[in-house]
Amino acid sequence: AYGIVMIAHSSGMKLALGIDHYIYGWVFFGIIIFAIMAVGRIWQEDAPCLEDGNTQPTSPYKDAGEASSRIGLAGMLGIFLLLLWPALASYTLNSSQATTSIPQFLDTDLPSDWTMSTTALSDWTPEFHGESKLLKMTFDAGSGNVGMFVAWYSKQQQGAEVVNARNVLIYEKHGRWHQKRLGLHNIDDVVDLESVIENEMMSVDHKFLIWQWYWNGGSTTTVPHIAKLHQLVSQLSGKGSAGASIIIYTPIVNDDHDAARNGLKVFINTYLPTLQQSLDDAIAR
Repeated sequence: AYGIVMIAHSSGMKLALGIDHYIYGWVFFGIIIFAIMAVGRIWQEDAPCLEDGNTQPTSPYKDAGEASSRIGLAGMLGIFLLLLWPALASYTLNSSQATTSIPQFLDTDLPSDWTMSTTALSDWTPEFHGESKLLKMTFDAGSGNVGMFVAWYSKQQQGAEVVNARNVLIYEKHGRWHQKRLGLHNIDDVVDLESVIENEMMSVDHKFLIWQWYWNGGSTTTVPHIAKLHQLVSQLSGKGSAGASIIIYTPIVNDDHDAARNGLKVFINTYLPTLQQSLDDAIAR
């Protein structure tokens, strides 16, 4: 793994990517296994001598022919496994059909005092790469306004995926906005969403509390590697690789974080079922 990373780094991300990744990986793997076996021979124990002077057979099999057949079978199985994983990876990445539908978020299930708008709460927009669509909405309510971003990926692939290091709320050293990471925040009494990734976004004239989570194939999580696992399960089950990164945010008034959290929790309890259904419908079409 270290060798592959260093090749990619030294070549400016031109080598050790794509098919090169598999080739270098298996070559390195073979070298390392050969080295381990060679080192292991240093501690190989000689066969103990029997009373009649003969050595005890080192093979657990009755004869060399049986041992050779078993070794040959093991070798064929090893070659099969070597060919299986790249083929399985290629199938997983390319076999599913692209989901072209874009989620349609409706206001039919909102309370009577809530309205949906396309006017953003500010000029802040998260940074995503390769998304099929970045949906932006604002929900106006008497108790407070909530903004929502949904980065929708119809078919995830390298460079266009929900979980990617380049997908950030803001770039570092942003000239206008400053991000403060608050970690995971547990939510009580919310179905299908136990926690969210919590951040604070500040500028000279704005301060927002931000909640974020991932959606893949009908499953939600705040853990990146679990999101990748959900994506894999969705692809293998024939649902495709559609996914989304969901962000909701609300103003922090008078530095009252608890009030902002309560406002976001009310919104989630109200709108999460509709949001989930909209995402599910998009992969079903």
